[in-house]
Amino acid sequence: MLGHALPAPSGNDKTSLLLTVDEARFQRSLQALARSARVLAIYERPGKQSLDGHRYVVDVAGHASQPQIVQLLAKHAEFRLLGSYPRRY
Repeated sequence: MLGHALPAPSGNDKTSLLLTVDEARFQRSLQALARSARVLAIYERPGKQSLDGHRYVVDVAGHASQPQIVQLLAKHAEFRLLGSYPRRY
């Protein structure tokens, strides 16, 4: 279900992030992400701004309210929160 409010943490959550970055900063962004959360999946989409820009939908374990994910989003503007929801697997 889509909405503006995040559901409360269930204890077994997944958070989806949108990473918009060029190839030069991609590795640095992934390293920051790996220090903050366990990556479950990464889906690549072509960027709309330039040929070397890409957009990635990244699913990580945990809820967006967890301190590690909050800090990641505060320090790295290339990540945008799409939402958190209970995991089914």
